[in-house]
Amino acid sequence: METFPLPVASMLSLTPISDAKPISNALKREPGRWVPDPIPNNMLDKEGELSEAAKYEARQCNKDPGIGYRRCIVQFDGYRAADRTLIDAKYWTPDGKMVKFISRLYMTERGARAFEDVLDTAERQLIAADGMQIE
Repeated sequence: METFPLPVASMLSLTPISDAKPISNALKREPGRWVPDPIPNNMLDKEGELSEAAKYEARQCNKDPGIGYRRCIVQFDGYRAADRTLIDAKYWTPDGKMVKFISRLYMTERGARAFEDVLDTAERQLIAADGMQIE
């Protein structure tokens, strides 16, 4: 079994930390909880409307914008109960913000930090998933 560096592993607990009571037996069986997830500014377009990325995330996760899914303390975009899959939807189009950012900054210190952030998030999600499928 692979081990993870102590700082990352110690941040996560595979024991639910919430004392919130589920509202149904179906929710009780879920491995995490749907939670309010404020829509960040980067998910809004210049007019303050939902961006294509926010709409894509909502479609892929079959949810309303502004709702996220947490397992342990780790954020995912959604959860599909039919096959017990955690979802982390990415809307990275060839002319999208993320691809432009990466292509412009990949050789800079800021770009390196951004890559590290993406990898750290993925590592936290893998630990929290505890063997569950992530899509």
